[in-house]
Amino acid sequence: MTSTLDKATIIYYTKTRKLDKKLCKLYISQDTSHPERINSVMNQSASKTWTREFLTAMAAYVIVLPICILLINASPHSAWWRIPLALVPVIPILFAMRAFMRFFSNMDELQRRIQLEAFAFSFGATGIVTFSYGLLTDVGFPVISWTWIFPLMIALWGIGQGIAVRRYR
Repeated sequence: MTSTLDKATIIYYTKTRKLDKKLCKLYISQDTSHPERINSVMNQSASKTWTREFLTAMAAYVIVLPICILLINASPHSAWWRIPLALVPVIPILFAMRAFMRFFSNMDELQRRIQLEAFAFSFGATGIVTFSYGLLTDVGFPVISWTWIFPLMIALWGIGQGIAVRRYR
């Protein structure tokens, strides 16, 4: 009977941080019955923590946003508290960002490079798309709210991540 470790390829790599360098063993499973082990290089506990924190923040956002919209629509236009109430949904988004930053700090160098390339693609492509559309509004295209820029960046980040992952395979 062969153990899973016997069916693994061992790769040695150096993981560097600010002050320490370690020689680490990376076991890549050759066992095809667990495909998630072949592609997953990141720390699984960090991934679980990220998922839990991010989904909690997004659940709070999904609950807070409609409540704020209802309260803003029901309030008089001269109410001073409409402005802070409109910004309340940003709080869960800040927690989601905090979760991602913690997750990013636990990534290995390859995953960080993939994320950096994905962010660079997203940043550049969002700039080109928004600049181009801004020019098109001068010839009659409708003006789009700024709230769509962030979802565009996230979508382009996902595309950039797919491109970067394919490059490093």
